[in-house]
Amino acid sequence: MRRTSKLLLAAAVLATSVSAASAVADPGGPTLPAARDLVGVGDATSQVVLNQFSADYNATLPSSDTTTPRLYSYDAAGPSPFVPKTGGTPIQRPVGSDDGIRALNADTSATVDFARSSRDPQSSACGSARHS
Repeated sequence: MRRTSKLLLAAAVLATSVSAASAVADPGGPTLPAARDLVGVGDATSQVVLNQFSADYNATLPSSDTTTPRLYSYDAAGPSPFVPKTGGTPIQRPVGSDDGIRALNADTSATVDFARSSRDPQSSACGSARHS
């Protein structure tokens, strides 16, 4: 009985954390991230961590603060194409590390600021990485 209770509690915690992460995935709705905000795309392996980190960081900023950049992380799965930031151009949704790095390298309208990647650097796979 105790083992069953512990398993149910663990499942409830996991379900809560997954649904919380889902709630902060893909920013947008009626308001896109601002041009000054930091936006990332790419690997699905690290997206849950970055989604939660973004939500936690953004929660520390007062709503009256309109000058400090917020942090946003788009999921690897979802509608495509999409516009990552206000004033940006539509891009195909990057799915995976290589796609995220390619999106970062190809981004000429500053709508992607970082790429999530779970693999080692590979210069031949995606061209040279852009460093800011």
